[in-house]
Amino acid sequence: LRWGFIGASNIAERVIPSLRKIADQQLVGVCSRNAGQARAFAVAQGLQSASTELEAFLREGKFDAVYISSTNELHCEQTLAALAAGCHVMCEKPLAMNLADAARMIEAARAAGRVLATNHHLRAQAAHRLIRDIAASGEIGAVHGVQVSHAVFLPPHLQGWRLDQPGAVAAASLIDWSKCLRRSGRICGKAAAAQKALGSQGRTSAPSSRS
Repeated sequence: LRWGFIGASNIAERVIPSLRKIADQQLVGVCSRNAGQARAFAVAQGLQSASTELEAFLREGKFDAVYISSTNELHCEQTLAALAAGCHVMCEKPLAMNLADAARMIEAARAAGRVLATNHHLRAQAAHRLIRDIAASGEIGAVHGVQVSHAVFLPPHLQGWRLDQPGAVAAASLIDWSKCLRRSGRICGKAAAAQKALGSQGRTSAPSSRS
């Protein structure tokens, strides 16, 4: 696959080494609103091109897939543009800022016959899978509840837009809450109930779709 990166982000820097471990992946270019940041990212990651114009980036790049790790409020618009350009999309969480936008993205992926996925890495984490297996085995008896704490220190180099752009982070606390709820639901074997609770909030990202 030919990959393009929308967003010259810290998390993209961590995704790229994993993509390089997969055979036959071509990591081609990056698009960012900041030209200097795009150029620096391209040089650091060994990419061929850097752009600030999304439409031209998608047209000229001839990508099979894009990874979107821009600020949250741009995910819907950029995903729709990438799907329209014929790309598969892996989008960072939250998928969208509200349920309506997430539904639009999923429907666009279905109409285009392309894969739309959310980078929910924690669902496959070894520790979480082990906890789920222990609970399912009955080793600790019936599980009636799960308490999850999620707290991290945000280092200065990651603060930026998360503190300066309120509109970009409106879904941040909800997406963290939703991750905890999803994990709890899987551990208890009640994923459907967790999904229903998530949907009732109406302001968090929808489950990703494979079309």
